[in-house]
Amino acid sequence: MALCSTKKVILLTVCVWLGFMVVIWFPELLPHLKSRRNIDKGIYRQEADDYKCNSSLHKDAVHVCITSDKNTIGGMIALINSIYSNTKHHVFFHLVVDAESQDHLRIWIETTKLKDIHYQIKVFPENWVKGKIKVRGGRQDLAKPLNYARYYLPKLFPDIKGRVLFIDDDSIVQGDIKELYDMDLSPGHAVGFSSECSSASRRLTLMKNNYADYIDFKSKNIKEMKIDPTECALILVLDIRNKLHKQFIGMAKLLHWNGRFKPWGRVSQHKDVWNKYYIEDPTGKFKPARKN
Repeated sequence: MALCSTKKVILLTVCVWLGFMVVIWFPELLPHLKSRRNIDKGIYRQEADDYKCNSSLHKDAVHVCITSDKNTIGGMIALINSIYSNTKHHVFFHLVVDAESQDHLRIWIETTKLKDIHYQIKVFPENWVKGKIKVRGGRQDLAKPLNYARYYLPKLFPDIKGRVLFIDDDSIVQGDIKELYDMDLSPGHAVGFSSECSSASRRLTLMKNNYADYIDFKSKNIKEMKIDPTECALILVLDIRNKLHKQFIGMAKLLHWNGRFKPWGRVSQHKDVWNKYYIEDPTGKFKPARKN
């Protein structure tokens, strides 16, 4: 009996030792453990982010900013992948998320094909917009703090010198983003917008996208900016809720799922375009809704 007990103890010890060695030498066999190991090794330290951002390698990069939260982070991933897949020029991604999504996004990038992109992640301080958000109309989802992070880009990224492209996370880029980045701006103009309120895409939607629907024009500061209240407030290249010809969809260089119906939701048109660039969440937290 004593001999059998000794053999069991030895066998158990060997099994524990082998399991320990597998964890150390072959972490790729355990995906979630590999993600944790990457974090422990310091890959995600702020010092590393700062080095990447300040490196001379990025001085000629196309700077792209995307904002998202835990509810739309899958859209950010698909957008990054679409830009990365279709742009030949060096791109640097400036990613702004809520505090809950910071580590989630890092793991999603570092454990998938996006691990080779250059990027930095900033958590948006929601206290910056506390008490300042007033949504006019019925879309209360527009009251989320991350929707307003775009107006704080100079404060979030003070070291960026030159242009930055801001693209909504419910978009897909099918062309080379460098073409948009190189767009001419008139002398004295610091910002460029796509005015689509009178175009075909505007006529195909009932959504209101004018500045008057979102900005308080009684404000003295707003009056000084001399913004036309009737101008289009959003970059809208295409409203793909409408049943447009597939050939037209394929030719569009930038697609924007304007309105309530997002490509990761249960009801949306042309999900096949979005699915082409979506990368499954390695943690399983984000799951696009699909019809059964």
